[in-house]
Amino acid sequence: MFEWIDVPFDWLGSLLGVPSDMIKIPFCLLSSYPLSGTLKRLPQSPFLRNTFCILVGLFYLIPVHHLTGGTYILLFDALFTYFTATLVRTSYMPWMVFVVILSHTFYSHVCRYFYPSGGSDITASQMVLCMKLTAFAWSVHDGRQPENVLSDYQKQRRLTKMPSPFFFLGYVFFFPSLLVGPAFDYVDYEHFITLSMFDRPQDPLEQQITPHSLRPALGRCWRGALWLLGFLFGTSLFPLSFLLSPQFASFSLLKKYGYVILTAFIARMKYYGAWELSDGACILSGIGYNGVDELKRPRWDRVKNIDPIGFEFASNIKGALEAWNKNTNKWLRNYVYLRVAKKGKRPGFKSTLSTFTVSALWHGVSPGYYTTFVSAAFVQTIAKYHRRYIRPFFLQQDMKTPNSFKKVYDFVGVVATNITVSYLIISFLLLTLSDSIYVWSKLRFLIHIYIVLSMVVFHSPVKAKLNKEIKKRTEKADFDKYDAKTNFSDTDIVNMSIPDAESFAHSTFTTK
Repeated sequence: MFEWIDVPFDWLGSLLGVPSDMIKIPFCLLSSYPLSGTLKRLPQSPFLRNTFCILVGLFYLIPVHHLTGGTYILLFDALFTYFTATLVRTSYMPWMVFVVILSHTFYSHVCRYFYPSGGSDITASQMVLCMKLTAFAWSVHDGRQPENVLSDYQKQRRLTKMPSPFFFLGYVFFFPSLLVGPAFDYVDYEHFITLSMFDRPQDPLEQQITPHSLRPALGRCWRGALWLLGFLFGTSLFPLSFLLSPQFASFSLLKKYGYVILTAFIARMKYYGAWELSDGACILSGIGYNGVDELKRPRWDRVKNIDPIGFEFASNIKGALEAWNKNTNKWLRNYVYLRVAKKGKRPGFKSTLSTFTVSALWHGVSPGYYTTFVSAAFVQTIAKYHRRYIRPFFLQQDMKTPNSFKKVYDFVGVVATNITVSYLIISFLLLTLSDSIYVWSKLRFLIHIYIVLSMVVFHSPVKAKLNKEIKKRTEKADFDKYDAKTNFSDTDIVNMSIPDAESFAHSTFTTK
């Protein structure tokens, strides 16, 4: 029915020597810019703006990508979530939605894995929608709870009233983020579509509601285009398949790690490019607006999904994860990691492992996802141990001020984090277990050996000794701080009466 739309894509694909379907995603991302600009300039009618979002989203899915069946899949997930959230009022409701939607997403991955179509498929959009729908279910659930049992984050995103199905579908098919993300909570969309997140102009005839967003949007656009060009040229010079070649196996160990780091960086460029482009479209539409900073300048980071510099120069795995696919990490943290933990208790290894397992299921079927994410769960746990038991020795006794070796510690952290992430991501890229094991074997399994040794060390008496030493440093710092504040000498303390001395000791060593 819409075959005529394929004509320019087929022509451009033959010109560039790539399948026409590979042209369609960049086309949708780039066409989102003028369409987002149009959306921002529509009359101040939530109904009209919502209708526009739905129609453009359906245009991308059906005429452009020929995903009529995929659109039905998205509709099923959306309607199941909406009516379950409306009708089921028990504490199990968000878990029901979570299990069904994640299972359905995983089923789509299974179908794609065993029956690849070779063209466009719905799994990427379904992955984005999975995050939005499960977050929506928790927001509805939190809206039915007393405020005093909710965190600040949950209070900000709770829904005390169910939205209309029509506006909910606008949230589902919001076109700037429909294909590759980012995902965000329903309250953000509601505040955006009703214009309540913006200051209303004094003149009722003035159509400009959001601050001028063309410059920051175009900044994301050209950066995204550069990342994608870098990916295209980089993969031709450093193909991933080279890791499986005899020539790679003949390299020295240092050269192998260098090639792996470079290959992983080039692979990340694809994600940097796609997310920068979608972020720019979201900024231009206005939903990226996040208030103003202390200098009254507009902030455009509400749905920002990637921080390439923050990721590449992260000094620990926590910093890398916070900079990568940021909205997915927010979803995993707030709707998996913290929800798995029992109320009143800090999340532990169970929450960490559950989070990475859900992330692997959400990504797909390929064994490479599971080896990457399960390994990353252990790496993140080890990173916590390092921060708790090693990092304090690179700080002054106040545990805040860096000492003279802190810069060295941070530099080693940047190098170690980049090597570790590049090592682990190879399995994510190669997908198969046999290929992953082969490449890791050529790298001597050094990161996995480090994981095992670290887990052994931090579950041995060494941990208790480190903790004891840190406690001594903390107590001494507290004592020195108190002594400096009161100017007590040793003689003064000795001459204290017994009650005064007890009070002094209690205030010094137990009050934090």
